[in-house]
This record gives sequence, C-alpha cells and structure tokens, in this order.
Amino acid sequence: MQRLFSLALALAFGASLAMAGEPGGDRRGPGGRMGDRQRGMRGGPPPGLFGGPNTDIFDVAQRAATLTVEQRAAVEALATQFAAAEAEAVAEVRKRLNKEYLVQIVKLLPDGEKPKYEAAITAMTARDEAIAAATKTLRAVLDNVKAKQGADKAPAADDGRPPFFGLPRAAALTAKLDLLATHFVLSDGQKAMLDDVRRGAHEGMRDRMRDAMRGRMAALHQAGGRPDIDMFRTVRSTMQRVREQLDEENAKKAVEILNEKQKADFATASKAIDAFRKARDEAEATCRTQVVEAVGDDKANAILGPPPPAVPEPALPEKKTDF
Repeated sequence: MQRLFSLALALAFGASLAMAGEPGGDRRGPGGRMGDRQRGMRGGPPPGLFGGPNTDIFDVAQRAATLTVEQRAAVEALATQFAAAEAEAVAEVRKRLNKEYLVQIVKLLPDGEKPKYEAAITAMTARDEAIAAATKTLRAVLDNVKAKQGADKAPAADDGRPPFFGLPRAAALTAKLDLLATHFVLSDGQKAMLDDVRRGAHEGMRDRMRDAMRGRMAALHQAGGRPDIDMFRTVRSTMQRVREQLDEENAKKAVEILNEKQKADFATASKAIDAFRKARDEAEATCRTQVVEAVGDDKANAILGPPPPAVPEPALPEKKTDF
C-alpha cells in the first residue's frame, strides 16, 4: 500500500506543483502552460521538451547581456507582464475556437444528447470565466502589494519550488507562504525564519496527505488495483485542500517575522487570496451542480473527476491541566 500511495502522491504532486497557482483542477487555466519558464530562469524544462523550440526573449537577455540588479529586475517584470498578456490572448483565441468547433460538434450529436452537452459546456465555460476573472482581480492586488514592498525592483526570489515545477509566469500566487518569498523584500534573518516555517509546512503536508488518503489507498490495495486517473485527480484535489489548510496555519506563524508595514500589506494580500479561493470554490461547486443536472452523476464524475474528498481538520493539541 505504501508503494501505491507513494506513486500516486509523486505523480499528483508534480502536477499539483505545476499548477499550484492555477485555477481549475484539470484545466490549464489562464497562463497555465505546464513548463512555462518563470521569469526566464526557474520554471520549465529545456526548450523542445514540450512542443518544440520556443524563443524566450527574456531568457536570452538574462543570459546574453551583463545586467545590473535593477536591469535584471526590470527584465523579469517585463517577462511577467508579457506572460499575462500572452495568457489573456490565448484565452481569447481558445474562447473563439471553442464557439466555432462547438457548433460542429453539436451537429454530430444525436438530437436527444445535444441539450445535455450544451448545458454541460455552458456550465464549464461559466466556471472558467468566473475563475479567470477572480484570478485577474487577485493578480492586480498582489502586483500592487509587490510594488509597495519594492519587491518588483528586487531580483527574483526563490519561490521554494524545484526548478522544473516553478510557477508559470502568468500564474497568480494563491499560497500566502509563497507570497512572502516573492512579493516581499526580506532580511537574511527573516528568510532564515521563513525557511524554518517552510520546512515545517513540508513535513505537515506529507503527514496529512498520508492521513487523508489512507482509507482510499487501503481499499485500492485490497482490491489489487493500480491507481487510475480518478485516483490521481483525487490525490491532486486532496493535496490542494491540505496545502491550503496548512498555508492558513503557517501564514499565521510566518506573519510574526514581519515588520509592521509588511504585516499591513500581507494582510491585504491574504484577504485577496481568501476572496479568490472563495470565488474559485463557488464556481467549481456551481459548475458541478449544473453538470450533474445535465448529464447525471456518473458522466459528471467522468468529466470533472470525483467530488473532492473531505479533508479532516487537524487535531487540536490537548490542553494541559494545571494542578
């Protein structure tokens, strides 16, 4: 069972990290091209691994020219702006093509199936648009915080992720702990304390994932099966919820390392992330309800994946009794 759990966790962890800042589960979402290079340096595999060569004008500037710290930061800022604009353009093209090809697909369907299909697509499109709008709002708030903190003029900070799984440039951060590393200019002492909090978060993630998935993995092991796509979807959605649960806890610890100005801006950013998560969850829930109404539970699960499993709340420490 441990081997099954490790396999499912490793593969889902890779996908989860690659889309950690992205809305919408299995969808790429705005700017969600897996392996997109983050600020010309961190995110993504070598050119050619996915989809052939892709000239990165920002990466070339970083590597070919001798830049000052300020110039390097300016190039990185332009790269992020470019990626956001590219993501919006791709989303518009995808929306137009969806409409064009939807008409052709509907023509191929049996008459009795057409309304169900169109209702499901309408629900999923509304979900995507709602999450994209929430992401855009979140990004605007976080960009403002980054500018107020002067982090937009500082060299790109390490976001704590393995290089291959760096967030895409256009991704909006949805983790408060990551935000401290990328949107705030921290002293060496603050960075050391943040690293300690991160290590605790990593250990907590592993332990809580094991607890959350133990029942499902035991059932799979007893049945003699192997993880399927639904299992990976379940692991990934569970990871998202466990990660956000831990993020809330560790953000409260990490805020203690900040000065007063940093605390005020971090509170603003945290509220924006909370609002994004609420909008995302509401959009996902509404979409699932409407897709189930259109095609039934079984087909809805095949399209959207199984409903996200409940993640148990962490046990509160026992209170000591003084005598």
